[in-house]
Amino acid sequence: MLKNLINSVFFLLLVLANSYLFGVENFQTSAGTINDTISPRLLQKTTTLVRIKIVVPDEPEWKALANGLQQIIQLKTNLVSEISYPDQMKFINGWAGNTIMLGNLGNNKQMARLYGMRLSYADAIYPGKSGYQLATLIDPFGLGGNTIIIGASDITGAKMG
Repeated sequence: MLKNLINSVFFLLLVLANSYLFGVENFQTSAGTINDTISPRLLQKTTTLVRIKIVVPDEPEWKALANGLQQIIQLKTNLVSEISYPDQMKFINGWAGNTIMLGNLGNNKQMARLYGMRLSYADAIYPGKSGYQLATLIDPFGLGGNTIIIGASDITGAKMG
């Protein structure tokens, strides 16, 4: 019991010394404090289908799925959504605007970026045969616009999503 009490007091002293040495005050920079220069971004909590982009793997079955999705969106909005293939530059820099992302780590380079950020888990194993992952990411790169993920290991799962 005495040993536990001594360990507890030692731990408390260690925490207090750490706070004293490294401080809990605001970090100072030449431009002012961090609290002065960082502000939270506004979140767009709804995702409109107007001018939404569809990013699809460059494979015929996936392209057919994107065309069907495009037709559904056109019925709802009277606008034709842009369909594109994964873009290496968007993998590097991120993307802006509302986007529907189809595919998985292995067939969509932009989806691979989300996978690396741990925002999507769709690959050849998960969600598995005929399974899908459906998720909405709110402004994943801070550039404006949300991303809807329809992740699947195979085309059958994507159709279900």
